[in-house]
Amino acid sequence: MATRATIAIQNEYFTVNSIYTHWDGYPSHMGTMMLNHYNTRKKVEKLISMGNASSINETIGEKHDFNGERPKNQCVFYERDRGDQNQEAKYHPNLRHYIEGRAQDGEYCYVFTKRGWYYGKITGSVVMLEKLTKSACKKEGKTIDAY
Repeated sequence: MATRATIAIQNEYFTVNSIYTHWDGYPSHMGTMMLNHYNTRKKVEKLISMGNASSINETIGEKHDFNGERPKNQCVFYERDRGDQNQEAKYHPNLRHYIEGRAQDGEYCYVFTKRGWYYGKITGSVVMLEKLTKSACKKEGKTIDAY
């Protein structure tokens, strides 16, 4: 069963760009990926520029066959690897717009800001963000209760 998530970056003037990812969106996988492998603005911008993803892993990697054997530890993108159209990142005028809209496309959301990574568990239409830490990544199903 998929654990859907969205990944976003807050830009210089507080606009936001986001992508959807279908598999392994829970903190022990996605949060760990973000903290360990996508931990600079440049790396997050590159990840977001690839558009919506089937799965996020340690490296962005190169184009490969979506339905064939996949390189180990490499991300899988819908446009690059499957040829789907209209998979580019979505633009949001601000964080609130993202949270009230696109963030609802997943069970978790992850936002990279100038202060680092934040995440939230989607519960109905309410999303409360908290700082993403290694200990938070170990607590699946954790209730998110603070900004």
